Amino acid sequence: MSLESPESSIDYIREKLTNTVLMVTLAFAGVALAGSLSRVPEIGFLPVMWVHIVSTCVLLTFYLFRRRFSNNVTASLIASLFFIMGFAGIHTLGLSGNGIYLIMAASIFSSFMLSVRVAVAIAISGGLFLFYYMSLVWLGKFEFTVTQSAYGLSVSAWITALLTYGFIISIVLFLIQHFLHYLQSLLLDKQVTIDSQTSKIEHSEAIFQTVINHLPYGISWKDKQLRYLGANQAFIEDSKLQNIEQLKGKTDFDLANETRAQKIINIDRRILYGDETNIHYQEKEGQEKEGQEKGNQGKQGQQKSPYTNVQVKYKEVTHLALHSKNQDLIGVLIFYHDVTKSKNLELKAQRAREHAEQANQIKSQFLANMSHEIRTPINGVLGLLDLCMHTQLNEQQTEYLNRANFSAKLLMQIVNDVLDLSKIESGHFELEQHHFCFEDILLQVENLFTSQAQAKNIALNTKIVGRQNTLVLGDPTRVTQILMNLTSNAVKFTQTGRVDVLVKLVTNDVLAKVKISVNDTGVGIEDKSIKTLFNKFTQVDESITRKYGGTGLGLSIVKELVEAMGSTIHVKSELAKGTEFSFILELPIAQKPRVDIPILELKQDLANKRILLVEDNEINQQVAKNILEQNNLRVTVASNGQESLDVLAKQEFDLVLMDIQMPVMDGCSALKILRKNKKWIDLPVIALTANVFADEVAHYKKVGFTDHLGKPFSRDALLSTVQQYAVSNKDFIGV
Repeated sequence: MSLESPESSIDYIREKLTNTVLMVTLAFAGVALAGSLSRVPEIGFLPVMWVHIVSTCVLLTFYLFRRRFSNNVTASLIASLFFIMGFAGIHTLGLSGNGIYLIMAASIFSSFMLSVRVAVAIAISGGLFLFYYMSLVWLGKFEFTVTQSAYGLSVSAWITALLTYGFIISIVLFLIQHFLHYLQSLLLDKQVTIDSQTSKIEHSEAIFQTVINHLPYGISWKDKQLRYLGANQAFIEDSKLQNIEQLKGKTDFDLANETRAQKIINIDRRILYGDETNIHYQEKEGQEKEGQEKGNQGKQGQQKSPYTNVQVKYKEVTHLALHSKNQDLIGVLIFYHDVTKSKNLELKAQRAREHAEQANQIKSQFLANMSHEIRTPINGVLGLLDLCMHTQLNEQQTEYLNRANFSAKLLMQIVNDVLDLSKIESGHFELEQHHFCFEDILLQVENLFTSQAQAKNIALNTKIVGRQNTLVLGDPTRVTQILMNLTSNAVKFTQTGRVDVLVKLVTNDVLAKVKISVNDTGVGIEDKSIKTLFNKFTQVDESITRKYGGTGLGLSIVKELVEAMGSTIHVKSELAKGTEFSFILELPIAQKPRVDIPILELKQDLANKRILLVEDNEINQQVAKNILEQNNLRVTVASNGQESLDVLAKQEFDLVLMDIQMPVMDGCSALKILRKNKKWIDLPVIALTANVFADEVAHYKKVGFTDHLGKPFSRDALLSTVQQYAVSNKDFIGV
């Protein structure tokens, strides 16, 4: 590729000069013709005037059809006409006319337009004509048409004119020759420079084109009118073109359908006329084809992925503002690359994740349903055991019932663990925010495990290091659950020695950094088993399950709870020497001091308070009814929501305990009808159910339940709820 332009050549210069001289000559020829014809009345019509007329006509014809003749032909014509008119002028006017100057012009013009040899030939011919007419005049053998002056007829005048003519012609031709040589050398130097720069540019272009052709991108660039200037091979092939020449100068409307072309042009215009310097987006081509038929085999018998879709292509596209070195906006650069493989992998992973989440939700829902179904009969078991323990028993019966009660509570703990796991996995788990002190939590740990530790002859120690009675903001229920699980394991796996529960607080005015650790001197854990310690439904050793029992859920729930609080649980252990579990919490400090709330004393008992118990399970009916009646409450039982509405229409009650899942009419439906009656708008109605998810509890309160009591419930929890809602505030002292 050469960058040489026509303006850089001698031929171009000669052509422009020839055309210019042609126009000037035509103008002067017209003026000369007009001048000659104007003297006809004085000197008559001379033959030389025919030369003027013919020359003017020829010049005019050449000017009109100049594009049909070559530069040499036009230049030769002009030189010939100059010579002819010069000869005619000398012949007619001698030295008094302009003939000598026309011959000089013909020679000089020829040196530029044709060659120096032609110019020398014309100059010599003109000199010979001058000498010839000088000789004729001197010998008295020729008379001019126009009368000459005495000076014009003298030999000295002709010799002077001839010498002047020769001197001027020689000097001018010499200068012109050297000027043309100089001009030629300049052009040659310029051409060498141009060729050198062209070679470098071609070399750079070749490297550039090779690089962009081997990039895994389709690349193209446009001018400010959004016409294509260039592209790499990938773009050419994607556009179904043969070469770059088929692309240059075209727009997107020439390459794509109107909708797609308009979309691309709108994006480019945002680059050209907006504030955006780059725009990035993903483009999808083709139609999706879901799945793969079962049994459809790929190459070498491999089963094709059900997520592979060869009919759809995905591209990552970027439009950039294209600037010059001076940061002038000159157009738009577009590049894209195929991301179909990565997109298909992403879609495959997304679908696999969706399937996994769906399967996990099904599992979690199953666990929740099973938990609900198990909690309902456990409520009956615990309730009946409680009722029995409040009857006249001998020592052996009391022992049996205590053991049965312990077993039922242990079963209830397992169900709670499963429920917590299902809450976490199904996304129903949420941390609460309440003010609490770690002293209260450690007191609960002591009360629960002291007797168990004493039975094994091991020491159980709890200690707080740091500022005492620090009131912090967090979820005390979950912190207690963590410590209960860790302490339970520590006591379970320790045969001799001690279990230490330690809380260290480092505080400032707004934050408490709390390190909680549970240490034991028990059996310890092998290093290789620690990595599986927190897996669900597993124990580090099968023999542990046989010897100590357990579901393997406690530590996995502890890990989930600790991480939900923004921390990480750490384990240090050595076989036969013991284990330490620890984690660090950062909790906001309450800005108000701790206030111990006085326990409210009942001014009167619950006698004669009327309770409507809505429950379809007969055992749970019996348990709740007996507990309430043992405390002098008047209880009426309904088996479903419709019965409860019928009973309420006939009697008045202080409180309603209503199950949720019942035949005929469920508890929520019955409550909605109940709340529409102004008579029952303020009646306390407690949701009595095994559904204990946080969002379920929130839903029950939203639809109008006064509060929620989860199954299985204890005697104290049931009576506390009744006292809170069946007894009005005026019945309490100190309120």
